[in-house]
Amino acid sequence: MLAKVGGFDLGGMAGVMLGAAAMGVPVILDGFLSYAAALVACRIAPRTRDYLIPSHLSAEKGAAIALAHLDLSPYLNMEMRLGEGSGAALAMHLVDAACAMYHNMGTLAASDITLPAH
Repeated sequence: MLAKVGGFDLGGMAGVMLGAAAMGVPVILDGFLSYAAALVACRIAPRTRDYLIPSHLSAEKGAAIALAHLDLSPYLNMEMRLGEGSGAALAMHLVDAACAMYHNMGTLAASDITLPAH
């Protein structure tokens, strides 16, 4: 499979995704090449998809196709094609904020707030 979609770099990325998923660690994807590697990883172990976070919709033509096959929606759509992990670097702030809200946000009951009944 890897011989058809790319070289050792994509194989390495797919391996990292497989290993991370096996350990229950999420992976932030960054653009078309990482989406291609994710397709390979998910063909090997479909549950890997549950640990993939697509950072952005890359302007590369194949990005939307790959994400559709993965059934994933990117968090950002800024028509980026810069590479160097720039989409993942931006998305990491969203992931950090979501984790902080999940772990630190109070509940109505804990704040002694009751809503009126309808």
